[in-house]
Amino acid sequence: MKIIKEIYVAAFLSVSVFSYAQDTKMVNRGFNLSVPSEESTAAVSTIYMDASKTSDINPANSLYGRLPGLISLQGSTVAWDNDPTMYVRGLATMGTGTPLVLIDGFERPLSSLSQDEIESVTVLKDAASQALYGVRGANGVILVTTKRGILEGMKVHASYQFGINTPFRLPDMADGYTYALAMNEALRMDGLSALYSNSDLEAFRTGSNPELFPNVNWKDEVLRNKGTTHQFNASFTGGGKNVSYFAAINYIGDNGFMNENYFSPDYSSQMSWDKLSARANLDINATKLTLVKLNLLGELSQHNRPATEYSTLFPMIYDVPAAAFPVKTSTGVWGGDNVRKNPVAESVAKGFSVGNDRALYADLRIIQDLSVLTSGLSAELAIAYDNRASYWDNKTKNYLYESLQPVRDNGGTIIDITRTRYGQETDLSFSSSLGYQNRVTTFEAKVNYEKNWQDMHQLNAAVIYHQEENSLKGINNTYRRQSYIGNASYAYKSKYLADLVLTYSGSSVLGSSDKYAFFPAISAGWVISSEDFMKEVTAIDYLKARASWGITGSDRFAYDYDKYYFKTGISSYFFGDNNNSVSGNGEFRLPNLKLKPETAYKFNFGIDMEVFKRLSLSADVFYEKRTNILVNSSAIYSSVLGVSTPILNDGEVKNYGFEAGLSWRDRIGDFTYMLAGNFTFARNEIVNMDEGYKPYDYLKNTGNRIGQYYGLEAIGFFQDEADIAGSPVQSFSNVVPGDVKYKDQNGDKVIDDYDKVAIGYSTVLPEIMYGFSIGLGYKNVSLKADFQGVANYTLVRNMSSMYRPLVGNKNVSQHYLENRWTPENTNARYPRLTTKQNDNNFRESSIWAENGNFLKLRNVELAYTLPKSWVNKIRLSNINLFARGMNLFSFDHVKDMDPEQMYATYPSFRSYNIGLTLDF
Repeated sequence: MKIIKEIYVAAFLSVSVFSYAQDTKMVNRGFNLSVPSEESTAAVSTIYMDASKTSDINPANSLYGRLPGLISLQGSTVAWDNDPTMYVRGLATMGTGTPLVLIDGFERPLSSLSQDEIESVTVLKDAASQALYGVRGANGVILVTTKRGILEGMKVHASYQFGINTPFRLPDMADGYTYALAMNEALRMDGLSALYSNSDLEAFRTGSNPELFPNVNWKDEVLRNKGTTHQFNASFTGGGKNVSYFAAINYIGDNGFMNENYFSPDYSSQMSWDKLSARANLDINATKLTLVKLNLLGELSQHNRPATEYSTLFPMIYDVPAAAFPVKTSTGVWGGDNVRKNPVAESVAKGFSVGNDRALYADLRIIQDLSVLTSGLSAELAIAYDNRASYWDNKTKNYLYESLQPVRDNGGTIIDITRTRYGQETDLSFSSSLGYQNRVTTFEAKVNYEKNWQDMHQLNAAVIYHQEENSLKGINNTYRRQSYIGNASYAYKSKYLADLVLTYSGSSVLGSSDKYAFFPAISAGWVISSEDFMKEVTAIDYLKARASWGITGSDRFAYDYDKYYFKTGISSYFFGDNNNSVSGNGEFRLPNLKLKPETAYKFNFGIDMEVFKRLSLSADVFYEKRTNILVNSSAIYSSVLGVSTPILNDGEVKNYGFEAGLSWRDRIGDFTYMLAGNFTFARNEIVNMDEGYKPYDYLKNTGNRIGQYYGLEAIGFFQDEADIAGSPVQSFSNVVPGDVKYKDQNGDKVIDDYDKVAIGYSTVLPEIMYGFSIGLGYKNVSLKADFQGVANYTLVRNMSSMYRPLVGNKNVSQHYLENRWTPENTNARYPRLTTKQNDNNFRESSIWAENGNFLKLRNVELAYTLPKSWVNKIRLSNINLFARGMNLFSFDHVKDMDPEQMYATYPSFRSYNIGLTLDF
């Protein structure tokens, strides 16, 4: 009942609980299989890109909230590395849970494409559709189909758009004066003397001596308030009697948020990215019975960044106090000290790095009609070769900086400045490195057979052989996979449907004892609307019930779990009279001699429905039991063993839920409108993880969610010494008024790690994902808005300085200051200020758990299509003008940061775009 209630509440909040662009009449394109929609028994969701474009430079980010069953969260926002985190129907493993992405049937990154190249994106969600992929299918499959040519004259499509990006919700840190007040308050709370005198505080407040008492907003000094994006695309579609083609060229230019005021005249350290790609898809009728399909995609890209990695640089912006030192001193030297680095100097004075990415994706497929042998027989051969590489050119240097200390007389008056210099100014030095290299070779062979007799029976069958080698730079980074697949679909009167998949799939990463596993799946469907008793039900245009059961697998884990070997650095030995330690080889982890792939047993029941020729509905319930998950077994063996215990296939997780999608489309005269949405609820539970003994059941991860947040339950703050004396002993550190008070869960009068409990939900992914879209059109004007929301999700507030202030010479945020405990504000959200490493306050607890639910406006578009009578006069077929906004607002519980970016990194952003498309 609790689960049903949660589903109901989330559905109510989402306003529209169903799918955008849900196409229940879907084509299963796995291994180029083509099953008519009315005869498909699989659970799939499809979106067509031409009707769903956004201005995002990565097409994967255009899928937020669009497809039922696809859980998608914002990842990194750096232009060249901004793939979202995606899961299909939640997470059913403690290992790698990311789905398999196939582009035209071959595993490739979705970010390699532009939106203009994509025909459709399909998510395969049940065993009936995933079993085809053997050891690759358990985490779900995303199929991307690119556009192809047409057998008629050439058509040209061109588009350009310009975007302005602005940072979204950057945290506000304390200014110099506020920081000094906070530091004095923290020292007073710690029973220590103040650091800043009244005259010092006045100097911070007035800015009378900015060299010794600076007030630097590092965020504004390092970052500017906007960046720009350019996108250009041109595509050519056409063909003749024997050849059709689709060709496209795409350019993306992104200029980032780095403030250029301090840039060196010799080089740029802007976070910028340029990418150029070109595609050619050819369909060639080599003979009347032979079709050749050739696809080529080439990419060149270059990204520029400061020499200091952005993962290191951006925390500095928030961690260095405004009062620490000036950007530059009066001598023109960078400010700094021997504890903290100058964020501006680190961003511009250490040089820059340039990454050069190159990629070639090529595949050839030959389809041969063999009906001369027997009617309905055909064969296919396909080969693909992909080569991707990244090279880094680094031009780095050192810089001179100085620390300033006031010299005071006996009365505390500043009479001089002591300048201590560090480092030295050097010239740029050059180095280069290979970032990554990835080569993938794929071969497929297939024999198809189709038979239709008496207009009652239809059979589609295929036998497939699949082989691939995926090689990454480094040792033990080459994966080889091989699959033997049989697939058969049968339909009787197009009403009663049955599908069978039998896959025997192997992987080089599996144990030497058995590298293959068997993955069957069976599914059935009933087209109820085709029955005679439904003919009088005119409101229902289409109704189908379907069910599936099957087994899929995953080999997404590293090599050598089944190997027994020695390793350097494991052990150290002592020799001689002085007990000098020498490192040597030691016995490494024990092997798993029965290494297996993860095995997922999946069940699905769903319905597809069309009503009133306007309403489309698809709904599914699903259940998955995942076994053979690799887990560390150290908790179930005694350390007396004397060696690291093996990684075993003992893990087990169950995952279950519900999803639905609905869309309504209608026209009233010149006015058209569309309402659509989707809803996914997926809950997982750890059944076994070799967790070992825990003295209390509430300490166990087993029985809870993957990524469940655990911590102490805060019940307030200590108000005075009497409150402390009358409370259980806090074992982590001595406490004073303003420190966090925790609940004693086991009643032993001591607060320790045995008092941790499950708090909130998973911190890895939400249990509920929903999206809804609204589309309006009147004559040549259209308006569309796409929303995405999540629920049953827990965030952790653990960003240093923002939520862990002052400790370790760190900064303090305005947010923390406004919500901290003081004797005057005892009903606070956060504990008192302190300069000490407070093990009581800053540990996992309900204080730092936040409701992660949010609803975002992901995309809004206003477009105008010029009248045909105007366009035809200049020999064009279409001109469309549009304005788009992305991530314009978010309703959530965080307010001071982006709920999808609760850490210090390159900013997430709002985007405002204008553009036009031309069709010739």
